[in-house]
Amino acid sequence: VHSQLHRLKLELEEAHKASQGQIKEFERERKEMEKQLLRYREDLRIAEEQAREALHFKAEKEMLNSEIVKLSAVVQDLEGKLLEEEEARQQLKVKYETDISKYDLQLQTLVLEKEMALVQMAETNDNALKHLRDEHEEEVQRLRQQL
Repeated sequence: VHSQLHRLKLELEEAHKASQGQIKEFERERKEMEKQLLRYREDLRIAEEQAREALHFKAEKEMLNSEIVKLSAVVQDLEGKLLEEEEARQQLKVKYETDISKYDLQLQTLVLEKEMALVQMAETNDNALKHLRDEHEEEVQRLRQQL
């Protein structure tokens, strides 16, 4: 029971560490994507401003519009990835919390089983001690009668 309890505790700690590491990695990636998204949005803002300034140059306008389309696609792609990462982080968090609850319940069950086993062992020891005392008293009585 003690080794199972220890093993489950180690598994819980490992799962906790792994989950925390994954959550930190997701958070780091999310922050990087947010920074990159801000950079792309700034690039997009600059490109739109240049497009307004260069309306009289048709060729330059087409090039800038093309760049805007590309940046918009990149921004949309990054927003989609950011949403996916957030969903994955949420799922990981739910799984982590579920695992914590499961291991906590297993731990409580093992503690209860241990306590029950200890009570049973105490009762068995008490019964054995009582039996030995009774035998001892009977032996003493028998020896007294023989004397």
